[in-house]
Amino acid sequence: MKKTIMALFFSLSLVAGGFAQKTDPATELRAMVETERDFARTSVEKGTREAFLNFLADDGLIFRNGLVNGKKVWNERPNSPSQLAWKPVFADVAGAGDLGYDTGPWEFRNAAADKKPAAQGFFVTVWRKQPDQRWRAALDMGSTTPPLPEPLEQWKPLADYRPSAKKARPRKPDAAKSELLKLETELNKAAQKKSLAEAYADYADDEVRIYRPDAFPLLGRKAMAAMLSAARKRQVTWQPAAAIVSQSGDLGYAYGTYESKDVQAQDKPVENGSYLRIWKRQPAGKWKVVLEVINPIPKAAG
Repeated sequence: MKKTIMALFFSLSLVAGGFAQKTDPATELRAMVETERDFARTSVEKGTREAFLNFLADDGLIFRNGLVNGKKVWNERPNSPSQLAWKPVFADVAGAGDLGYDTGPWEFRNAAADKKPAAQGFFVTVWRKQPDQRWRAALDMGSTTPPLPEPLEQWKPLADYRPSAKKARPRKPDAAKSELLKLETELNKAAQKKSLAEAYADYADDEVRIYRPDAFPLLGRKAMAAMLSAARKRQVTWQPAAAIVSQSGDLGYAYGTYESKDVQAQDKPVENGSYLRIWKRQPAGKWKVVLEVINPIPKAAG
């Protein structure tokens, strides 16, 4: 009997392993992006409330003066005549096809018939594959920007939704999660000892994306360095709440709270809020930050 059970377990393991090996990241990436498009389409056609209730994971987080359970928030909100529309233009996915993210412009109108948006910006959605194999939003944040340079419908994908070419050797997820939390701690310590520009220099990907309030997203280390150098009078500390890593150990994210202070007035926080930092393992094995977004808590709500 024991031999039969062991043989069955072994055969099931082979099947599971076979499925894992057959995972096609490009196929999963396209499926994830199509889910984002369905999400946005539902928001326009049936309302933002219904869209979030249908496409958020049960434990999915959104920012409302802090990162909170999104379904709880939207369940408590009434339907609204306003309209929120968005469009993914960049996306990436883990080698295991179980974790990914996308980003693009959004527009908000007080009423669907309004010709001009009342607000606009860029969203960032982290997606996780659920036990039922559906993609659902695990975390949704974004930033506001000045008026976008072109209407939403004219924005085009930055690539044909294929995983980036930077493929790394898979690592065990538990070990990868520990590495990610360690890097979050290291970056935090570096930011206390050096300038923000120097601290980030060792951790940012060449094509890092940086999202800040009321500003267009920054792309690349050079743009990031210029922005951080301009903020040299600020000292920032982060407190990670959690880190989640793909089963392939090559893509992960951390989120939590941050506090920004003036270096000359340490007793008076200038700003505090929530952050999301997405990390990707490089071919050589090092983790690098590929995207970071912060959402400050409005002073009236702080």
